[in-house]
Amino acid sequence: MAQMENFHDRISARYSQLSKTLQIAADFIIANPPDVASRSLRSIANAAGMSPASLTRLAKALGYQTYEELREDIRGTVSDKFEPFSDRAKRMRAAHENTSDNTIFEQGETIRNNIDSLYADLSENELNNVSNALLKARKVHLIGALGSAGLLDQFAYMASWFSQNWSVTGKDGNSLAAALANLTKDDVVLVLSMAPFAKRSILATQFAMEKKAKVIVVTDSHKFPGLQYADAHFLVQSESSNFFSSYTAVMALFETIIGTMVELGGQEADLAISEVEETNKKLEQF
Repeated sequence: MAQMENFHDRISARYSQLSKTLQIAADFIIANPPDVASRSLRSIANAAGMSPASLTRLAKALGYQTYEELREDIRGTVSDKFEPFSDRAKRMRAAHENTSDNTIFEQGETIRNNIDSLYADLSENELNNVSNALLKARKVHLIGALGSAGLLDQFAYMASWFSQNWSVTGKDGNSLAAALANLTKDDVVLVLSMAPFAKRSILATQFAMEKKAKVIVVTDSHKFPGLQYADAHFLVQSESSNFFSSYTAVMALFETIIGTMVELGGQEADLAISEVEETNKKLEQF
């Protein structure tokens, strides 16, 4: 194949000849070139919901000798807007060394803009509806992958002060399928998925919709395929002047939802929080 052809050209030329699994892998690479360029093979495989061997087979099917050769091609093709994280880090350091300005405060301004955008677009009616649904749910399942997972742990912790039916689903080796098998229309599935979009998160939104559970999606892009299955969604900016995407506005949204739930929960929520607080004192958790 001609040397000038990039990964887009190679995928287009061979797509119809690929197996279904390799077509899915190719679709993921086309949709997420900056992340493929900057993340490890295992990380991308996890996000795509397939084995590293599948991505290696795709690379060879496209005419590359190795997956790393495919990734190097992608690195040379993506624009500056999608530069790899490692390159962003080097650029930040170089900028800091070559200027007298304190560039560390650029991130603070970017985060403030993300949060301002969140609250400018936030619908009070949507917020109340989502908070009510979470309060009344038989079970609340929180689903996320990669950088999203840690924020869901904090979200579940805040809710645990007044609600005991929340869980971060499909983590620590637990089966996502087993956790969602018994979903009902009285359950809520909240999916947090920031680019690159993990395949498991997309499939979870579809499965939850099919089981008639209420589906809530939090994402940083209208391109997230799971939005078509959502009953409610929040678009949250993740812009960053650092080398990684910012999740600060996501946490602001979660804290706002928790606060709204406590307000709507009334005295019942107050009593639950008091009981947890007293138990913590008895167990010397404070």
